[in-house]
Amino acid sequence: MEKILPNKKPTALDFIIIAIFLAFALLFIFFSVGGESLSVTVTSDVGETTYPLDRDMTLHISSGGYNYTVEIKDGKAAVTEADCPDGICKSTRPIDRDGGSIICVPGGLLIKSNISHGEAENGKADIIIP
Repeated sequence: MEKILPNKKPTALDFIIIAIFLAFALLFIFFSVGGESLSVTVTSDVGETTYPLDRDMTLHISSGGYNYTVEIKDGKAAVTEADCPDGICKSTRPIDRDGGSIICVPGGLLIKSNISHGEAENGKADIIIP
């Protein structure tokens, strides 16, 4: 019975090719991990503000003559209280890293999720919360 592949020892070229492959793999992992920033942008009749999703907080927002309580907890944002006439915003599922938005038409409130990679376009933070 003949051997299909001869029994050869690895050469220096084999090790160089493996080293180059590993270097590219490590560079890919290094530049693709981290740097992702998850946030929600709240737009109301007074303006637009961005809040991080990695901090638990409760926001009290007035817009269009209505009052809202937005809770950011465990990486998700949801409207927990609203005195608008239809209350659809309270029954909308929480938004998170998978995207989505919460809209209240009577009060002109919009909450949308954002995923950014790296720094903001202008190189500055959108918002700093102490």
